[in-house]
Amino acid sequence: INPNIHSTPELTPNKQQHKHKQTKKLTQSLKQKKKARKDKDKMAAVMANTPSVASSSAPTATLKESKNRRSSLASSATVSTIQGDRSRRIAVPMPRSMADLHNNAARFGMSGVDFYHHGKKHIKHDGHVDRLGHEHVVVVTGWDKHTEPTPMSTHNDTYKAHRIEPRKGPAPHSARNPLPFEGTATSADYKAHTIDPRRSPGRAPAPKSEPFLGNSTHLTDYVPHKIEARKAYERPPAAKQEPFNGTRTSDDFCAHRIEARTAPGRPKAPPSQPFNGNSSYQEAYIPHAVKVNKPFERPAASPSLPFESTSEYLQNYMGHKIAKREMVHMEPAIHQGGGYRGRRPQSARH
Repeated sequence: INPNIHSTPELTPNKQQHKHKQTKKLTQSLKQKKKARKDKDKMAAVMANTPSVASSSAPTATLKESKNRRSSLASSATVSTIQGDRSRRIAVPMPRSMADLHNNAARFGMSGVDFYHHGKKHIKHDGHVDRLGHEHVVVVTGWDKHTEPTPMSTHNDTYKAHRIEPRKGPAPHSARNPLPFEGTATSADYKAHTIDPRRSPGRAPAPKSEPFLGNSTHLTDYVPHKIEARKAYERPPAAKQEPFNGTRTSDDFCAHRIEARTAPGRPKAPPSQPFNGNSSYQEAYIPHAVKVNKPFERPAASPSLPFESTSEYLQNYMGHKIAKREMVHMEPAIHQGGGYRGRRPQSARH
């Protein structure tokens, strides 16, 4: 056996079931897409006042043929005017491409959208977008997203909820009828005997205690002695005080009379004579006559003339008119037979 050759592993029951579910889900999605294409072909046929191309007579039409039919119907010159819902009209900046139109149309919550200039001419590429002008109206057609089937996740598709029935308990047992006892019981073999009460054992009487007539070791080692009382301390009598018959040092210093001190007198100043000379200041700084300057008189102002030229600021910074922002009105189409169930955007303008 060649070990390099790998045999195809057999699929387990769980993997086979999972693969079967994936195949089933893919088939359902293809059917939904095919049904959506047929509905779109019917809507285009109604707008063009022509019979539907997705009739029951051609159930096996291919995707390429359906696209060709839709393009031929959309480009037909005899397209009737599609009425738009003016109450849900919004104003958007001038679009420059089909992507701008799709981004703005997303505010209506629609899928499979198409655009019509004033509800008549089908807008299919960027060249048609360039034909839009200021205050022009673009009617948006499509299907409400709420009508599409809700997609199912792989988790919900694989793990489906099963109903669990409550578990029943065991059935109650029916009561049995007791039968009469016809045998002999063992209690007849064992007779009851009287049991005497148990008495607690009594204590022996304690012997009588005799008086102790001997001496203990404490009395033998520690003999009490007589302690004499201690007398209190007595102070000696105070000596008698004799009178002082000597001399003191203060008697040797007699008090003297202090005469009042008189302030010394100032000498009298000689009488002052008038100064008849010149000081050095007067000889060095001789005063001179100073001429008084007259205040400056301003000349009379010349009369102002009007400015008839242009300034440098006006020549360099010229005012330009700001072009008005071009806007386009977009509104969803009023569908026939059921109306439209989308939400109105918050920025909708009447």
